[in-house]
Amino acid sequence: MTYTPPPIFEPDQILTAAQMNELGTDIRAQLTVVGISSAALGTPPLVTVGGFLLQAGSTVALTDSGGLVTLTFPSPFPNGVVCVLATPGDDAANFTACVHLEASLTTSVAVVECLNNSGAAIVTSAVRIHWIALGF
Repeated sequence: MTYTPPPIFEPDQILTAAQMNELGTDIRAQLTVVGISSAALGTPPLVTVGGFLLQAGSTVALTDSGGLVTLTFPSPFPNGVVCVLATPGDDAANFTACVHLEASLTTSVAVVECLNNSGAAIVTSAVRIHWIALGF
């Protein structure tokens, strides 16, 4: 059986948890067969694409005295994390860059340093970080 997406979705579009829930159980099962599955229908969803797991979110947190924020993934990755991309979600305190600290990466958390436009750490300030994590 071949699944034809409803006209409201674009081909190859990654569906949100709400969109997956709207589709119903039968269609979600068909999407899983073709490699577009949602392993956890929460916010954000854990999406499987070509054998990799993709999680994405937006986190508001208070930086510590070194300008660091720990991002906790909604679902730990079972085997490992390939990469984490983080970007400022607002311009509070001249927040212009995020630097992912590779040494602190685990299957459940990533630590990022928040920097202002002169490259200095943003300390003890509330920031919003948009992030994407790819794992397996």
